[in-house]
Amino acid sequence: MKVETLLDPGPVEPVDKSIPQTKFVTEQPLKVGLPQTPANNIPAEELFLPSGIDPYDRRFGGLVLNSLNLFQTSDYESGIAALGSFITNGLINGERVTLASFQHPKHLLYKLSLYGFSDLDTYLENEQLVYLYYKPFFEKSLSLSLDYGRMFDEITKISSCGIKRVALDNCEALFNKQSHQLAKSSAIKLLLAAERREFTTLGTFVNERIDSDNDLDKVCSSTMTSFTKIDKQVVQQKDLYRFLVEKSPNICFNNAMIIELKVGHGFVRV
Repeated sequence: MKVETLLDPGPVEPVDKSIPQTKFVTEQPLKVGLPQTPANNIPAEELFLPSGIDPYDRRFGGLVLNSLNLFQTSDYESGIAALGSFITNGLINGERVTLASFQHPKHLLYKLSLYGFSDLDTYLENEQLVYLYYKPFFEKSLSLSLDYGRMFDEITKISSCGIKRVALDNCEALFNKQSHQLAKSSAIKLLLAAERREFTTLGTFVNERIDSDNDLDKVCSSTMTSFTKIDKQVVQQKDLYRFLVEKSPNICFNNAMIIELKVGHGFVRV
């Protein structure tokens, strides 16, 4: 089992048995009916990778292949569900996947289980899923040095060969938010480091509506190849999320849609 456990996480809350622990089931990657890029008419499956969020993939084609894709969320739960969907879609289709986080595995895997992603231990055991746990000080040193190539080199080396997907949790920690120029510089360097790889990366981060996060929002909108905002809207006791695609090579006139998040089922079409 490849799991980096570099720091004692302390006590972990027990799993609430009253919460459904059903396994997440996602559809197979779409092979037909995906949008095409008008500029060169290349089939979308050669440009995009399914995110595992079926309504999103059907509307927008998925995530940009072999590049960095960012989801900015209004709450941590939707980011967890998005990463779980992305990871599971790859695993059930035989792909090798790496999950990198500043959170201890016990904490993050517990949170993933609350949304139905409760069978990841099996994939960790057979090393189809690799969990990289970074110490807290690495977060600060990396964002200040902007040496993202080192991080992706480490991911490639530890994960061995053949990884197709990399999931980055809490990736706002990778940006230097001390100023607008530093945030922009770190975003560009992070994108360039990710694009030199043979795997597709999905990173999520929460916008807490503070000045530095709002500035990061603007930076990502202007620099990233693929950037989507996810905002929560509770309607009649349902957790609905508005997906707004700010940047994507697959330009759509209607770049927003509403998707529901259900415990044990992930994101589903409303």
